Amino acid sequence: MQTHQIHVSGAHERVDEIRSELFAFSEVLDVFVTGRPDVLVVIYTGRPRPGEWLRALRRLGYHTPARGRAMWPRPQRQSAGVLRNVVPHGDLGAGDGAQTAGSVQNHGAVRRRRDAA
Repeated sequence: MQTHQIHVSGAHERVDEIRSELFAFSEVLDVFVTGRPDVLVVIYTGRPRPGEWLRALRRLGYHTPARGRAMWPRPQRQSAGVLRNVVPHGDLGAGDGAQTAGSVQNHGAVRRRRDAA
């Protein structure tokens, strides 16, 4: 079982109708809405046929992006400040031996490493 996103204008309002139409394809198991109003997730088995799914929906009057304009959804970028707030100290995770282990309160690891040396 696999998933594939498709873009259909007004998908959330018409998901039940779209689901019924896509069930005509034997590989389609289900269709779900996403957090984006024009994006659906198709659950399928075997080989996906998104071009055929979208052509069938266009024939029925649904608006879908033209093949040349279809794009993968872009991931939302997070600000660089997010990581600075998570790791406020420059020495954490730097791989500097005792200082990193000591900063996470793992003094036993430092002792074992010194004993092994």
